[in-house]
Amino acid sequence: MKKKISVSVRNLVEYSYRGGDLSFDTFAQINPVDAIRAHQKIQKSRPAEYTGEVSIKREFETENHILEVTGRMDGIFRYTDRIIIEEIKTTTRGLEYYEEFTNPTHWAQLKIYCYIWLMQEGLNEISGQLTYYQLDSGKQKEIINLFNRKELEDFFCKLISHYLKRITDLEKWWEIRNSSIKALEFPFANYRPGQREMAVEVYRAIHQKREILIQAATGIGKTMSTLFPAIKAMAEGLSSKLFYLTARSTGKDSACAAINEMREKGLRIKTLVITTKDKICFKPDAACSPDECEYAKGYFDRVDEAEERFFHEDDFTGDVIARIAEENKVCPFEFSLGLSLIADVIICDYNYVFDPRVYLRRFFLEEENDFILLVDEAHNLVDRSREMFSAEIFKQTFLDTRKEINREELPAIYKKIGGINTALNKLKKRCDENGKKLIVETDAPVSLVPSIRGLIKECEEWFALNIESPSKDTILDLYFNVRTFARILEEYDETYRTIFEIMDKDFRVKLFCIDPSKRLERTFSKNRAAVFFSATMSPSGYFKRLFGCAANTRNLEIASPFPPENLCLIIYSGISTLFKNRESTKTNAAALINPVIDTRKGNYLLFFPSYAYMQMIISLFEAEDKGFEIIIQNQGMTGEERDNFLSRFSVCNENALLGFAVMGGIFGEGIDLAGERLSGAVIYGVGLPGISPERDIIRDYFNETDQAGYEYAYLYPGINRVLQAAGRVIRSETDRGVVILVDERYREHRYKSLFPVNWQPVKVKTKEELERALERFWIGE
Repeated sequence: MKKKISVSVRNLVEYSYRGGDLSFDTFAQINPVDAIRAHQKIQKSRPAEYTGEVSIKREFETENHILEVTGRMDGIFRYTDRIIIEEIKTTTRGLEYYEEFTNPTHWAQLKIYCYIWLMQEGLNEISGQLTYYQLDSGKQKEIINLFNRKELEDFFCKLISHYLKRITDLEKWWEIRNSSIKALEFPFANYRPGQREMAVEVYRAIHQKREILIQAATGIGKTMSTLFPAIKAMAEGLSSKLFYLTARSTGKDSACAAINEMREKGLRIKTLVITTKDKICFKPDAACSPDECEYAKGYFDRVDEAEERFFHEDDFTGDVIARIAEENKVCPFEFSLGLSLIADVIICDYNYVFDPRVYLRRFFLEEENDFILLVDEAHNLVDRSREMFSAEIFKQTFLDTRKEINREELPAIYKKIGGINTALNKLKKRCDENGKKLIVETDAPVSLVPSIRGLIKECEEWFALNIESPSKDTILDLYFNVRTFARILEEYDETYRTIFEIMDKDFRVKLFCIDPSKRLERTFSKNRAAVFFSATMSPSGYFKRLFGCAANTRNLEIASPFPPENLCLIIYSGISTLFKNRESTKTNAAALINPVIDTRKGNYLLFFPSYAYMQMIISLFEAEDKGFEIIIQNQGMTGEERDNFLSRFSVCNENALLGFAVMGGIFGEGIDLAGERLSGAVIYGVGLPGISPERDIIRDYFNETDQAGYEYAYLYPGINRVLQAAGRVIRSETDRGVVILVDERYREHRYKSLFPVNWQPVKVKTKEELERALERFWIGE
């Protein structure tokens, strides 16, 4: 029996019809909203003989397959003497750029539509029309060609031959993969307490096509508990691709480690780790163009051979991608994106799925997929999504660029930059006239749209000419900044606010996304299932609301599997860490460490809500020799500096070690200092984000929509930082350690009600009480 395969016209072209260079057109993206509006405008202008948005589907039988090709034509003219199929393309380039065969992939897509319609209607010839619509001017350019049956048939047969060869190779691989998955058993001898329950619930969510939120304490084995059932589901045909999404590199490492554990038990699966472009690029100082980069020149002519390595390797880490890309002289980043089409598991940052600037359009433009999304450390997604859906521009950026470029060389770009500067000056006057440094408005700054679009158009036309210029990098940076702003501006609705702010000698305009739920839900709804998991997802209603989940979405909470007596949790309520009280309580706050290290010499992390407060306490330690060592988290630490910081937490340290860190930072989550490498954590304050205009905007918005402004803006984000910091201490069944929460506010119900169910804190008010509690715990060992 022949196997039936379904493919869209767009995917068929993307798989099988490529050649030439990577160029600016490869990376340039048109906002989907703009494209839809342009299509609708053109379709409405057509005569009575025209029908827009025509769906097509046709099966083609080959030796081993039945290939179903589906698509939706932009339009068809049905005249009495001829048929014309129309494909509409939007552009910001000048229409003079587009000649008869400027873009072969556009014609390839159109020719497939023409062939299917020709076969369906029994025609001998048919016309195809490419219509280019220039977004800024609203002008159109129509290019028409007449095709006969033989040339379309030859073209189509060649195309599907290439496609089916790849599919045949993939089918052989899928058989190997699925066979190994079906034989795979859980890679460890026993499930940890709660781990089996979590795995079962993940599988159930995938099977039932729904979302689930899971709060599982550190040590459950969350990564394996999500990956194992998701991979099992693939072999049952429930999903063709799995995305493991994370906010930090440590999350990627955990996913890779879990999959390698399963490989040791016989699993065969193709994994791809997407590394950011700036980290994997071979020529970071060159533009992504064939004129400046040999890895872009002829990229599509060589990439097929590079992709053949897919069938000889299983684990495509950044190092493996770089090696294969170098061997075949192809761009490593674009090569990794190409491999994502055929990889089974994609491990990547959140932004490759959600961020409108960089998300993988090749997957998430479709209305429905069978993909599984595993969202690791999902408590980070709220703030990260706000960042992804927001954008800002600074007046000084335009002034600096204008000074740098040559006015005679780039008169049009120079003029457009001046236009934006003028528009920003008018907006700045609103602040000046109101005597305020900052103004927040509900409406979008639409007055910027014409000048911004004009600059984008001029930049794209200039980039297309590939003219050498010392200003090229500067203009490219400005272009991407402005294009991002324009794209977010198209998203603007009631969940946004515009911030106008005078900053020293600068002025910024920010499009601030307050509520990302609608945009997140738009992505989740297109996929089979989404699993959100973290050690801190409290309260669940808050996360459901901001992820865009239904109120009845399943919520699972799994307590720590480790003996509760191994954790000494102390609330020290004798000190206020409120900003207004910090100066008066700093000496007592610093002195708390004495009974901690006197009772048990060891390695400790001290967490603070801000760098400023941390420095205030550090200054007291530096004033005299306490017989211990201090290491400090600095802002903007490199990977090497981070590793050096963590390496100081050694079981061989002669003196006590105090590591000063900031809650919510790189040491506040995602690090594993098991055993005696970490004896405890002292957490100063309740973790509230610093008061800021943006946090107050969030507060005001959710006060109006959900009557929970303070909670959404400050309380819930803060307590999750605290819980993450506390989770650094107990990492295994044998770990013992102390967590001290320092602040009088921990006596309040609104904080205690958010503690994990297994927390049983000891409450103390004085250093003497603290010392006695610590002695009881450590002596009890």
